[in-house]
Amino acid sequence: MSISASIRKLHRILGVYTPEAAREKLDPMEALRREQIPKASLLGSFHQSLCFIRAFPDGVTHYQSAGQALQEFPRRIASFGRHEAEATTDTGIEGSRLHYRFCCDVAVWLARRRPDAVEVAWEELPTFERLDELLRQIVLPVEVDYYASGKVSGREWISIAKGDRPHTDFRWLMVQLGKRIALPLAVDGVRRSI
Repeated sequence: MSISASIRKLHRILGVYTPEAAREKLDPMEALRREQIPKASLLGSFHQSLCFIRAFPDGVTHYQSAGQALQEFPRRIASFGRHEAEATTDTGIEGSRLHYRFCCDVAVWLARRRPDAVEVAWEELPTFERLDELLRQIVLPVEVDYYASGKVSGREWISIAKGDRPHTDFRWLMVQLGKRIALPLAVDGVRRSI
């Protein structure tokens, strides 16, 4: 059976709860776990089916199998070429890119749990005024004149200050905010700034 046929079969019997349907769900689910799914659209359909099975399992085996298959998605997406990987953007599938403007509380949560999985979408910032408000709180006294001179943008300043550290700009910025100001206390002061 082809990959797309297996996915269609699995999707077709998702809401059927009979002993026969339970057996029929496991076969394509396990077969698809061994396959390299080549298209983002097919991977997305498989992901939806697995999420449904995980939420409404026929039993423990289905629940565990769907959970194990879902854990493989970051690897699957990482193995895609650029075009297919980009096609998974904003799907919510783990390992895919997500473009979203998070509030400060969520940014702090992400910084604590997945700091290198988040990046600043520089090209989507309409202005740097809000970033400048944040940066003014962490610029060292010796750096104030250079930063305030306007010779560098906030993004350029972060790049210079970060140096060759391998972290994302987001991680570097959140680490600096955590060092220079008490981040939980700073949240109230910068909530409007992010």
